[in-house]
Amino acid sequence: MAKVLLADDEALVARLYARAVEVAGHEPSVVTDGEAAFQAIVDDPPALLLTDLNMPGLSGDRLAARLLERGLKTFPIILMSADDTTALVVAGVRAGIDDFMVKGMAFERLRARLSFWLDGPFPGLPAHIRGDASQAMARRPPDDPPIARLHGDLGWLVDRTLIVIADLIDAEPDGFGERPVDLIRLLGVIDGVLALLARSNGLVQLRRLEALGAVADGLGDPWTVRLRPLFARFERIARDATFRHAAQSLKLSL
Repeated sequence: MAKVLLADDEALVARLYARAVEVAGHEPSVVTDGEAAFQAIVDDPPALLLTDLNMPGLSGDRLAARLLERGLKTFPIILMSADDTTALVVAGVRAGIDDFMVKGMAFERLRARLSFWLDGPFPGLPAHIRGDASQAMARRPPDDPPIARLHGDLGWLVDRTLIVIADLIDAEPDGFGERPVDLIRLLGVIDGVLALLARSNGLVQLRRLEALGAVADGLGDPWTVRLRPLFARFERIARDATFRHAAQSLKLSL
């Protein structure tokens, strides 16, 4: 059972989402403003923060930015808002937000987002994906409502990436994948292909972690078994020179 901190100044809304968190099998803790959320995080960091955008004093995006600036962001942050614009998402991504939901969304969708972040290995968007998403989103019309479409189907991206990666693996000599460096290269190439295919789509960039996991699973064993443990260290691996070279060159071998 993971602790989920909810920050919302509307008591009824907070109770509703707290119930959804309980049904999902987690422990909700509710505060009514951004300052109270910040202090609660300092005292006892949660596994996930679910925050409203507009709150008295400290807004949800400013709360995320403060946590990021002070090195306190060690968990995913989901921003809830009645608004839905590209400008909001761009500002949120830059502030440290990892995921977005429109207020009034179905509880099933909320539980799905909680499951992705709490049951998976990722503590938030890695820095390079955050940057790619921010750049791609900034090219969209500022009043475009993206959040409602954020969690659509990624099947086309996963399928195209799997075709490319399977062909590259088939071209490698026997024994490829047995060394740790091979797996780092493979992970870099997968990430690079995903970034290339989604280069003009900020919504897809925001979901690259999900696509990455789906590609690893789609490759099947032994690749799934070998790659999955690396996800817990993905952000650190993504800073490795081997990973970066593979992502840029889209080659598995030197």
